[in-house]
Amino acid sequence: MARRHITVPVFFILMLAAGCPSLTPAKELRTVSVQRTACYGTCPVYSVSIHGSGLVEYSEERYVDVPGPETGRIPSDRGSLEKLRASTKQEPVLGPDTLTSASAEWQVLAQDKFITAWVERRLYRRPEDTVSFFVHVRIYSNVGRKLSIDLRDRYKLFYPNQWTPHLRPARDLIDEHRITPANLSPELRSRLVADFHAGALIPVGAHLDYYREFFGKGPENKELLGAHFLVVSMDGQLFLSDGEVVDTLSLQWENGKGPKDTDLVVPLPIEWILLPKEAKVFKE
Repeated sequence: MARRHITVPVFFILMLAAGCPSLTPAKELRTVSVQRTACYGTCPVYSVSIHGSGLVEYSEERYVDVPGPETGRIPSDRGSLEKLRASTKQEPVLGPDTLTSASAEWQVLAQDKFITAWVERRLYRRPEDTVSFFVHVRIYSNVGRKLSIDLRDRYKLFYPNQWTPHLRPARDLIDEHRITPANLSPELRSRLVADFHAGALIPVGAHLDYYREFFGKGPENKELLGAHFLVVSMDGQLFLSDGEVVDTLSLQWENGKGPKDTDLVVPLPIEWILLPKEAKVFKE
C-alpha cells in the first residue's frame, strides 16, 4: 500500500507535548511508540511511532476511522504547538483512552453530533442479589451547551435485551425481538422542549452515568458453566433536547449496524462489581 503524507493529527502532537515540558532536540530523542491492541469487541487497533527527526508514522489494523499507513511531521517551533493545544481546549477528545481505567474497558454503543453513548465491559450486582445484574451506561455530551435527556421510562434508554453464554465472543444464532424506534413527531418534539424548560429532563453535564437492571440469574447462573463469554444484546432508544432542538438515538440494526456493534461481550468467569452507593439505577 502506498504511503501518503498528511498533517499529523492533533492528538498525536499533544500526546508528545504532554510528556515533555519543552520540545526535545532531535539528537536526544530516538523513537517513542504507542500501540493499541485488540479486545473482545471493536476496539481500534493501531500504532504510532514518533521519531527524533519529527517524523510520525501511523499504521492501523482494524476498527479505526483513519486508514493507514500514514506519515506526518511535528511542528518544530513551540508557537505552532501552543496554537494546536489551544485549538483543542473546547473540544475534548473522546475515545477509549478517556474511558479506560486500570481494570475496565468500554465500547461505543451509538453516537451522533449531540452525544456518545458507551457501555462498560463489566457487570454489576447488589450484595444481596443473586438473580439479576446491571449494565453500566455512560453518556457523553458532544456539544458545548446544556443538554438534557429523558430517562423517565426504563425502556426509553439503552438497556440489556437478551443474554446468552457462548464459546466465542459473538452470537452464532440471532433470535430476539427488538424495539421499533419511535419517530420524532411534532407533538413529541414540542413536549420534549417543554419538558426541558420545565426541568423534567435529566441534565447530561459533561457525562451522565446510569445502571440498568436485567434478570439473568446473576452470579449463581449455572448456564455459564463451560462457556467462555457472556454476550449481552443491548437495545433501546434515547430522547434528548437542548431546549430548542430535539434529538433521538437508537440501537436499531440498520445502515450496516448490527449485533457486533450493540452486543456487550463479557469474558467468563465474570468479575462481579458491586453497585456504587450513589448509582442512578433503573430496575427491570
